Amino acid sequence: MSSLLEEVTTLQARYCRGVDDRDPDLLRSLVADDVEIVGADGVRNFGVDGFMGVFDRYWARNPGPVLHLVSNVELLGDEVRSLFHAVSRQPDGSIQQTWGRYRDAVVRAGHGGLVFAAKRIDVVLRVRLPVDQ
Repeated sequence: MSSLLEEVTTLQARYCRGVDDRDPDLLRSLVADDVEIVGADGVRNFGVDGFMGVFDRYWARNPGPVLHLVSNVELLGDEVRSLFHAVSRQPDGSIQQTWGRYRDAVVRAGHGGLVFAAKRIDVVLRVRLPVDQ
C-alpha cells in the first residue's frame, strides 16, 4: 500500500470514529476550512459549519449507537472513492443499515496531514430491521 493510500485510509478511519463517537472536535480537525459536503439528501453545504451541520442533523435522527465502516478505498487522480456500511439503532429500537459510496477530495493541511476538501455521500440502499420482541 502506498503511503498516500495509507494516509487516506487513516483519514477515513478517523472520520468513521468521529461520526460514530459523535465527536465534533475530531470531525472538525479532519476538514479544510472551505470544505464542501454533499449529504445523503443531495444538499450542498460549505465550510466547517456546513459540514458539521450535516452531522448534527444525522446525530439528531440517529440518537442510538452508530457503527460504520469504510472499505474499497481507491485513489483515482484527485478523487478518493470508497464504500461504506453504517448500522444504527433507531429511537423505536429497530436497526437501520445503510450502504453507500463516498467520493472525496483530500488536501494536505498546514500541519502536514491530510484533510477532506470535499465529501459526497451517496446512499445506495437503506434497510430497517424490526425490533426483536
